[in-house]
Amino acid sequence: RVVLELAAQGDGGDNKKEEKCEEKEEEEKKEDVPVRRVPVVRRAPAPKVRARPTVTPAVEPSRGMLILQSLSKLKSLPTVPSSTLPTLVQSTLALSLSDTPAAAAAVAPVVDIVPTDRTDTISTDAAQGSECPWTFETPYKAPIVAARYLTQTPVTAAQSATQNPTNPLTAFHNAMPLHGPNYQPENEKRVLELTIGIPDGWEYQPGDSIGMLSPPNPTSVVDTLLTQLKANPAAVIALEEGELTVRDALTYALDIVTLPKKRELAMLANCTSDKKEANALRLLASKTPLGSKLYDGLIVGQHISLHEIPEYFPTCQPTLDLLWEMRGKNTELRDVNAANTPRYYSVSSSPLVQPKTVQVCFAVVDYLTPEFGDFTAQRRIGGVITAHLETLVAPLLAGKEFACVPTVSIFPKPTEEFHLPVDLAQPLILVGPGTGVAPFHGFLSHRAAQRTQTLDQQQLGPMELFFGCRTSHDELFSTEITHFQTEGVLTHYHQVHSRTGNDEKYVQHVMLREEIGKRLVQSVTQENGCVYICGDGNHMGKDVQEAFVTLLTRYGDLKVEGNDEEKEVAARSCLENLKSEKRFLLDIWS
Repeated sequence: RVVLELAAQGDGGDNKKEEKCEEKEEEEKKEDVPVRRVPVVRRAPAPKVRARPTVTPAVEPSRGMLILQSLSKLKSLPTVPSSTLPTLVQSTLALSLSDTPAAAAAVAPVVDIVPTDRTDTISTDAAQGSECPWTFETPYKAPIVAARYLTQTPVTAAQSATQNPTNPLTAFHNAMPLHGPNYQPENEKRVLELTIGIPDGWEYQPGDSIGMLSPPNPTSVVDTLLTQLKANPAAVIALEEGELTVRDALTYALDIVTLPKKRELAMLANCTSDKKEANALRLLASKTPLGSKLYDGLIVGQHISLHEIPEYFPTCQPTLDLLWEMRGKNTELRDVNAANTPRYYSVSSSPLVQPKTVQVCFAVVDYLTPEFGDFTAQRRIGGVITAHLETLVAPLLAGKEFACVPTVSIFPKPTEEFHLPVDLAQPLILVGPGTGVAPFHGFLSHRAAQRTQTLDQQQLGPMELFFGCRTSHDELFSTEITHFQTEGVLTHYHQVHSRTGNDEKYVQHVMLREEIGKRLVQSVTQENGCVYICGDGNHMGKDVQEAFVTLLTRYGDLKVEGNDEEKEVAARSCLENLKSEKRFLLDIWS
């Protein structure tokens, strides 16, 4: 049994060995056969597909934003606190518009004209028995019977404008450029004198003024604004006082050509869709130092009118309701814009010499704005009234004859204090640089006429006139002043030029001469003299008053013993006393 089992095991072991040998032989055979290796291509995993973000194209900053960034030197304008903004009230105004034709009378021509043969015979029954029928609401349509330049200005531009009646302003600009090879410095300064007919019953004194209403808004401006508003020009606006079309409203009843006030800029910001532009308008409207600086640089410096705000900030889209709330004025006048603030001009004539006419003179506003890089070129800015009047009287300036005389709408504006004293012997000190000399030409004319009427029975008191201008080109009333000196009406005349290189540039410098200063102090402290100052109130008016303080400190018998500071205090007190006695009078403007 044992032997049999062992034998069986032995046979199994041999069989296994044989199997191993056979496997080994097969492997050796395989190794002898060459194997062709196929390269393995490994593919990169498919990338994950991501949705591309929507890229909004960069929006170029508007012209207004570029100027503000240039002025502030900031790429991003700061947000202003609401406490610095004007307080606004929720508007409830909603104009009633319809397509029904307006019941109002047809609009009169832009410039009313009267025959020249009516110039000297104008009469108004309304003046009889009434105090004054001519006011801002009911102005008088007065003929302009004469016009001339008081400066040494050639009339070639006026002649060009006369030959181009459809666009006289362009003719003026082309003939009188403010830059370029044909530029002349004299082109910048032009002073006009107008002689205007007045009706029976119109009374005035030297020193008074007249108010003048603005012309209608230019058609080009109205058309641009109609496009911005997307308004139907023939649509009718129903008001409590009557009806008028949208075009008439924009032409005659809305002041759209003057600068926007800060409160109005805050209102416009509320209808501006772009956040940056809305913030910029609020910054301009704010009381912050930066806001005031930018307002002066953009709105004032570039002379941006109300209707031009959407051009500088395109996402500002005001409505007609908003414009009417800001600037609307219902009026039945159809030859002027009664919504515009009237301009006031000092009378330069005497009723004793010209009882049927009144004369005024004014500087024509005409200048170029500064430029900002490549995004804002210089603009030529003209006065709302003065530029209009210069083109209106171009035929008169050019010496052309015509059958009809253009009119202007005026009303009297008397003054309570700026008049000649009743006593003809009272000394007068007159200070009037530039067009500030206008009322003093009336004073001198009046005094000369009074002396003629009294047949020299009363001796005229001394009159001393201080006049200043830039160069001899700007000298006003030169011939007339020479005549007054020759006749003995004007005792002393001082003229100073600010741009000729002299040390004495302004009238106050001449007044501080010792000989002149002593005479002025003696006049006001010992001879009951009166001082009249007319002109610029921002600088000249203040400087002349300071000059009088200096003169009173130096030469006045102030009966003050002490240092210079105490004497100056006494001099200022003396000046205030002169004002309270109506012997130191000012007619100044900003």
